[in-house]
Amino acid sequence: MVYSSSFCKYIQLLVICIACLSAIAFADPPYTLCPNSTSYANSLFQNNLNTLLSLPNNASDSKFYKASSGNIPDEVYSLYMCLGYMTNEEYKSCISNAVEDIMRLCSNRKAALVWEENCKLHYSNRNFFGKLDITENIGKDNAQNISQPENFKSVANKTLINFTKEAASNLFSNMYGTKEVQFEDKPIYALVQRTRDLSANDCSRCLLKAIADILGCCVTSMGARLFSRSCYLRYEFYPFYGVEPDPFSSSADSEGKGPGGGRNIQMTYLCPWLLTKFSESNKLGQGGFGPVYKGLLSDGKEVAIKRLSICSEQGSEEFVNEVHLIMKLQHKNLVRLLGFCVDGEEKILVYEFMPNSSLDVVLFDPNRRAQLIWSTRFNIISGIAKGILYLHEDSRLRIIHRDLKASNVLLDYDMNPKISDFGMARIFAGNEEEASTATIVGTYGYMAPEYAMEGLYSIKSDVFGFGVLLLEIITGRRNAGFYHSKQAPSLLAYAWQLWNEEKRLELMDPLLTDSCCLDEFMKCMHIGLLCVQENSYDRPTMHLLLQC
Repeated sequence: MVYSSSFCKYIQLLVICIACLSAIAFADPPYTLCPNSTSYANSLFQNNLNTLLSLPNNASDSKFYKASSGNIPDEVYSLYMCLGYMTNEEYKSCISNAVEDIMRLCSNRKAALVWEENCKLHYSNRNFFGKLDITENIGKDNAQNISQPENFKSVANKTLINFTKEAASNLFSNMYGTKEVQFEDKPIYALVQRTRDLSANDCSRCLLKAIADILGCCVTSMGARLFSRSCYLRYEFYPFYGVEPDPFSSSADSEGKGPGGGRNIQMTYLCPWLLTKFSESNKLGQGGFGPVYKGLLSDGKEVAIKRLSICSEQGSEEFVNEVHLIMKLQHKNLVRLLGFCVDGEEKILVYEFMPNSSLDVVLFDPNRRAQLIWSTRFNIISGIAKGILYLHEDSRLRIIHRDLKASNVLLDYDMNPKISDFGMARIFAGNEEEASTATIVGTYGYMAPEYAMEGLYSIKSDVFGFGVLLLEIITGRRNAGFYHSKQAPSLLAYAWQLWNEEKRLELMDPLLTDSCCLDEFMKCMHIGLLCVQENSYDRPTMHLLLQC
């Protein structure tokens, strides 16, 4: 085969470029910090750690997460962060490598950190969330040096400091910022990034320390990186960063499909854009955590925007918990989280839009309840049960919702139910069956007795809440506030009374008389009463209920 001279020149140039890139390459990652003084030989700590290390693999469409598992003294905190410009496939691969390397290189350590090429994984037995840590920074430089290091040092110092101030003040809405400046006749490309839980002031301090470390160790080289526990800095003489994909574009919609049939979740910061969308005319409702608004994306897609009030019952921990949980869940009866935002005190969740609002809005409205004929109500009951079963048994993690109620069930265009509000949810690790808490959260009227009185919760707590919800659906009446009636002190007591007196059809919502299937109604009433039994051991599991 004969090659043209132009093709040969192209091959020669390509070989030279490859050689140059090899010459300036960094030392191979990973870079690890594994303190020798902290080790464990405790299976409970290991179980908690394994639980957390499985989360990012199950949520690999999010470039940042933090979570905790277990109780003191075996509690584990973990944080994962990818560089913001990475593609989906790159950060999926990076997170898998990080999990594998941290277990291999830092085995039996109660605290460890590993930096891969484009991501980091950090865990500890101490809570480090939102806390600045600029100790043991790792600086790495290229093998090839600058020809005029003194001139470059001055430019790099000024450029990076100005860039850092700008980035920290804006909190760079995508969690990272990039900048291009000229040095003589060559462009310099720089990037800074911080963990999302870092304040603006701490972000600035972290990046200034990174600059000082870079100037001290690596500023004479053709490129350098600074790996910190709380931030990241890099500069090069070539454009090493790309463009972050738009998670709401049509191409993103056509990518992978999750187990529930929906698109894979892409997390993004939307604060600057969303803050122009809050008006009373767009308000959909008001919950304990703050108002919910209707929004519109640039492609015309309708969304629901949950804005947490500053004095909300849901703090940062619950907010982050909700984000982490929902992005791991894919089921047709669970609401889909499309994006989120954290900007100072501003915390926002962006969900798929549910045009028929929440179940309580329809069910307890005398005028709207009529549209809930029996077949619709039965479908809603069945969908809620399937969603809870997925949380309890079919997802990789056993999740206890802890706040099942009518206002936390949303209805789509076809009145199909989707469970929402995972701010109070908890993950059960391993063979854990029951846990306790001193802080009782949730809604009275839906709480199981053992939880309301003793702080004990399990899958049977959710079963109780489901039972209350089921009885509300077939009666059209709230459990809370039933004491105003003269019939019984609560809806549950009234249902038991009618059951024992064999007056069971009197429990039926009068609006269901013409559409109700009596056999299905009796079955639902029976199931509801089984679920709200006082002793948790007597209640069935969701799996058994769906076998009925």
